[in-house]
Amino acid sequence: MSASDNGVSVESAGEMPAVLLPKAAQVKPVETHHIEPVEETTGLIGNVKLSDFVKIFVDCTEIAELSAEQVKRIREMHEKIRYGFRMNFNYNVLLVVASILAGLGLVSNSNATVIASMLVSPIMGPVIGLAYGATIRDWSMVKRALMTELISIFACIAIGALIGLVTGPTSLSDDWPTPEMESRGDIVNLYISCPVAFFSGLGVAVSLLDDNTSSLVGVAISASLLPPAVNTGIIWVAHIFTRHSRAVLPAEVAENDALSEYVYPPDFDDYRQAGRTSIGITVANVILVWISSMIMFRMKEVLPVEKRIFWEDLGAARKIYQNRAVLQPVRSSNNLARMCDDGL
Repeated sequence: MSASDNGVSVESAGEMPAVLLPKAAQVKPVETHHIEPVEETTGLIGNVKLSDFVKIFVDCTEIAELSAEQVKRIREMHEKIRYGFRMNFNYNVLLVVASILAGLGLVSNSNATVIASMLVSPIMGPVIGLAYGATIRDWSMVKRALMTELISIFACIAIGALIGLVTGPTSLSDDWPTPEMESRGDIVNLYISCPVAFFSGLGVAVSLLDDNTSSLVGVAISASLLPPAVNTGIIWVAHIFTRHSRAVLPAEVAENDALSEYVYPPDFDDYRQAGRTSIGITVANVILVWISSMIMFRMKEVLPVEKRIFWEDLGAARKIYQNRAVLQPVRSSNNLARMCDDGL
């Protein structure tokens, strides 16, 4: 038996019936434009207006109504930031390993080893905690992150001093201060490191909280926090092995009496000043990364640019610590059914 009403065909009895789709419902192939996202044509900074930048400096005083899901996301975000400056076993191991790598690289003038220490260094975590805590007004987080950062810096100085004492009696000290040590004790590099640290902080905020780990690696290298602190410890003990040494003038210099052209080894005052400059680089970098990260947090929160849900939760977290947030009431199944019956 065969029928073709409405475009449907059924084969004769005894055979498996084959049902055909109506002619009007023909299958269309899936093309690439069906899955490619629609790109919006915007400027380099999106649809940002000058008036939007004013919002960065204006604090909203409205009461925020938060859902249970949003509170859960904020809790997870909090835990992620706190884990970055929690002085647990992992943090302490990374701190010691990075400090040893930096110290060995500095005394042996190995730039590759110093860069490796920057990648291992965990002391960027407390700086992010400082910026995030200050942005949302969580002063308890700020205090803990600041304490972790200070302890980490003092630990770097102590490890650097120990490395200097161990390697000082060896032939490595003959070339002290190495170019790697000198560069971090130069006042010119202190001035140069300030803008580098500021813009690195902008990159840290975006890379970390948007999970852009590839950019975070580059920022970790540019924002040099740990090597200058380790260098401080090395330099402050390096004078022990050089302050009593006497400069031996080459024969030709002694004969020509050209003493003004001869460079004597650094004395105690030179090492002391270099150590101050080196620790100054670390402190300046920490402060500038802290400030610039706060600026980026605020910009991503209020400006109408492409962003993840995290940046909206950032403002909600601040509302919580300002006591300007309430939890949305949970609607029961009976209330939902009644709302459906009422056409809501």
